[in-house]
Amino acid sequence: MKAVDIRTFVPSKNYEISKAFYEEIGFSSEYVSGELTLFESGDCFFFLQRFYNEELASNFMLQICVEDIEEAFKLCSASKHKK
Repeated sequence: MKAVDIRTFVPSKNYEISKAFYEEIGFSSEYVSGELTLFESGDCFFFLQRFYNEELASNFMLQICVEDIEEAFKLCSASKHKK
């Protein structure tokens, strides 16, 4: 078997705010269903879920690697949807 892609499913405590945040910081979104949105930036993809389990979410990690960390920090810090 040769894997060609792996996509993670990210839980969200507030689905609408989470969607708005990822769009605000530059990810493109594609509707999949009322419970799932596919986000894309370059060759990177992930699914945002309308699902929240505290135990799972507190153990979930996502690393987003960027070309310019200072730009990313400024963009995320200025987001009106950050928590």
